[in-house]
Amino acid sequence: MCSIVGFIARQNCGPNLWRLRKAILANEIRGDDAHGMAWVDANGRFNVYKRPGSFKDHLHVLNAVANARVVICHMRKTTQGPEEHNINNHPHPCDGGWFIHNGIISNYSDLLKKWGLMPSSECDSEVIGLITGRLNKGHAFQWQDAINEVAIDDRLAIMAIYNRPCRLVVAKRGNPLSWWKSAEGFYFGSLGNGFPHRGREFRDNQIAEYSWTRKGGCKRVRTVALKPYTPSYSYQTGTGYSRCRTGSRYGYGGYSTYCTGGSSSVS
Repeated sequence: MCSIVGFIARQNCGPNLWRLRKAILANEIRGDDAHGMAWVDANGRFNVYKRPGSFKDHLHVLNAVANARVVICHMRKTTQGPEEHNINNHPHPCDGGWFIHNGIISNYSDLLKKWGLMPSSECDSEVIGLITGRLNKGHAFQWQDAINEVAIDDRLAIMAIYNRPCRLVVAKRGNPLSWWKSAEGFYFGSLGNGFPHRGREFRDNQIAEYSWTRKGGCKRVRTVALKPYTPSYSYQTGTGYSRCRTGSRYGYGGYSTYCTGGSSSVS
């Protein structure tokens, strides 16, 4: 279980750091083993930061994104690849950009073999970014094909950024993701309680690609559909149906069953 937060400017200004801190603190309940962020500054330059440990103990680093035009932040709950090895932490590279991922890739090994990939980390998330680098398409279509390669009963949410041109790609399939519009820009987060009025739910099974330019500000340039999340099976509880994936969780050190208490703990 991890959490992701993002921002893209509406015009020529950076994020409200108070709002960004609030969103991060609200979301860190989903993961505090490691944290990281990537951003494009006002001059179009990429910057990347990540390290083990809780974001709340390093909130001062957010001062670096005061003039960012697009920024993504990740709070990690370790599943595969120990957080002490910083290369396992997010963001990860993706065909000239950087991305963050909330979810688990249960068919990780199969994808490595199918695509002939050579990851540099132990983190299963990296495989999605490597696949995008094999696809000669626009960013949204790269992510559409890459995500559709992931097992259909793996829930996920992803954000990716690029700087030439400045783009933000947001994808959701089954995992929580909310958004909120302010005067300075658009914010995204796994948990909406970090936003006023809890934000609005991002549409499921969808990828949206946003661009930012000095003259035009932010606009949505493309929306594409994903294969819908499909759990392995459903079983009935006393008050209705609860979905639970009964396979195995691909975690560091091996597999373990994670279907407990009549509800899914996939995230």
